[in-house]
Formats: sequence, structure tokens, C-alpha cells
Amino acid sequence: MCVKPDSAEKPAVTFGVLEILQYPSFVRRCSEIQIVLDALGAGKIYYGTIMLQVPQSDDDISTVRNESREPTIMCRGEKFYLFSALIFLALCGDMLNPGIVRAGDFPVTLTDATGKQITMTQAPDRIVSMIPSNTEILFELGLSASIVGVTEYCDFPDEAKRKPKIGDLMTFSIERIISAKPDLVLATKDNPGEVIRGLIELDITVFVLDPQTVTGVFEATKTVGRLTGRNSEADVLVNDYRTRLNLVSERLGAIPDDQRVTIFIGDPKFPSQWTPGPGTFTSDIIAKAGGRNIAGDITRGTWGVYSLEQIVSKDPNVILATSDGNDMEAVVQEILTVAAGMPGWRNLSAIKSKRVHVVTGNWIMRPGPRVILGVEQIARVLYPEIFGGE
Repeated sequence: MCVKPDSAEKPAVTFGVLEILQYPSFVRRCSEIQIVLDALGAGKIYYGTIMLQVPQSDDDISTVRNESREPTIMCRGEKFYLFSALIFLALCGDMLNPGIVRAGDFPVTLTDATGKQITMTQAPDRIVSMIPSNTEILFELGLSASIVGVTEYCDFPDEAKRKPKIGDLMTFSIERIISAKPDLVLATKDNPGEVIRGLIELDITVFVLDPQTVTGVFEATKTVGRLTGRNSEADVLVNDYRTRLNLVSERLGAIPDDQRVTIFIGDPKFPSQWTPGPGTFTSDIIAKAGGRNIAGDITRGTWGVYSLEQIVSKDPNVILATSDGNDMEAVVQEILTVAAGMPGWRNLSAIKSKRVHVVTGNWIMRPGPRVILGVEQIARVLYPEIFGGE
């Protein structure tokens, strides 16, 4: 039981923000959080209790992390903002802080995407990421302080831009990686094999991830959670992802496959129309969002160039283009203007009906935690009558 302040009035103090939602799993494990707030400048400590009515199902509670990284908890429609320079979470039941690694989590042996078995004897203190998607997973699990090296393309969250750089996606500085003294390097199959082999020869632990589907990203998140001792955090995140994905699937369930919207990913402004074929990560997102990719005749698992004749012959319902800028509507208007002046393009059903949409590129190209945002975004533009109010 927490001791309450003598005065019933709320203290007039300002608290700093602590992003405790990097450890969100406590919302699953107790119905009361006891907090101690260090009142800045007040010279005393106030004790208080925040009551969370934790439901039994995933549908009733979710942890929210928006793009601004503002820590919030959504619980039965109420939003709590936790502000403090010092917050102690006494978890009811086992009294275990989810941000603390349990000794029982290690050693752990897992098989990476190359088939190698990798053993971690303890949680890594220093981690290098060799691809932006891995970097995003690490941040999502609350491991910012452990990240000691990232690529030039690791741009989300903003804090990733300030981490030491060890190269781009294909060219790496072995010297910088070595000097970072990593306990763990998270790589991808797309990284140069000679770099990976060189690091392994130097007795640096390298784990290769290669998620190629939406659910593959979920599994990769759980894998990184196990490698780093953030099992409970990973479980909460993945449970949230699966709940949201299932919600999209349930809403689309009544639409027969042959009546689902056909789409083409491309942009008439570009001279060559590189587009994803079947079995690619982006095509899986499209399918999860209820779309049918017309480029099903491209070699499975690859991207390929689609000719204008092929696009015209299949006449997609929707054209999807990508952008990571802010003014997506301006991009849409530019595409419509360009297409209207081009033979072939201007006669497409998608152009004539103005069903051209721009989606966030990194959400559907980068196999990281924001993939669920990509599924939801595409589902909204493909089926506004079902998802338009969200």
C-alpha cells in the first residue's frame, strides 16, 4: 500500500518525461502500479498509486507508441501520462521490473537465418546493427543504451541518426565495428558475406535475421528479445502486432479473394517500373491488407521491371506509389498530372477514377516493427468504406 501525501492537493511541480514504455510488459502483469514521484524542486517525495484495470484479453488493452515517441498507455479508453525524474515500478505479483534481465533467460541458443546456432551466455551490453530494420527492432525493445553502431541509413527513430556509424548497407568499416567492441552484431542476408565471415573470424558474435513476411517480422522481434533478455517486452509488442493484424483480417474476411482490389506498385514519373513480385516482403504486406498484386508473373521472391503493356493489359484498380515525405497528397496530384499526359497510363482505370495513393515507403519496404502501420495504411486506402473512419 502506498503512503499518500498529507495534503490532498496535487503538488504544483513539473516532471521530466521518462519513456517507460520501452518496457511496456508490466501492463500485462499487475492491476496496480505503485509509483514514487521525485518532485523536482519541492524537496520532498510524493507517493501515489495509479490503478490499471487490466483485462483478460488482448482486445481490451494495448500499448501505444506513436511516431512522436510520446510515451502513453491506453487502458479501457483512459490515457495516463507518466512524468517523473524517478519512477519505481513495483510490479504486483512477482515484483519483477520487466526492464531487468532475468538470470534464467541465459544461456540461450538460437538458430539464425543462415542455419548457424548462436549461443548468448548473457545479455549483450553493446550491440551493432547492420540494417535499419534491425535497428528499429532494438529501439522498440528499449535497447537504445546498448546500441553502439548503426548504418548510415538507420534513420528511425530520430535517436538512431545520432548513433555511431559503421557503414552503409553494403560497405562497412570493419575497424569501426571492432572499435565499438560489440557483444552482438545483428546482420541480414543482404549484408556482404565477406564482412560477416570476417567478423566471425574475429570471434565477434553475429546473428543474421532475414524476415521476408509480416509474421516473419514478428518472429524476428521475438528472436531479438530472446537474444537480449527482453523476452517479456518482445511478447507484449508481438501480441499487439498480432491483435492489430487479426483485426484487419477479420474486417476483410467477408470479401472473396476474386473481388479484392487489384493494385500495381509503381510511379509514371519513373522511366522503369520496378515492382515487387510474389513472395516478396512488400507483396505480403499488400496481401495482408486485402490487395491483389497484378505483378504475379515476376520471378518469385524478386522485384522486376514491368512494362507499360503489362500494366495496361492487367488494368489495376489502384496505383500505389511510395514516399517518405510529409505532403503525400501533393505527390498524388503530381502522379495524376504526369499520367494524364502519357499514352497508356492515362487510360488506366486507376488513373481515370483517381485511385492513386501514396503510402509510407519505409513502412512497406523495411521489415521492421512499423510493418503493421503499413498494413493498416494500405487497408485504409484500398477499402475506405471499411477502414475510412480510422
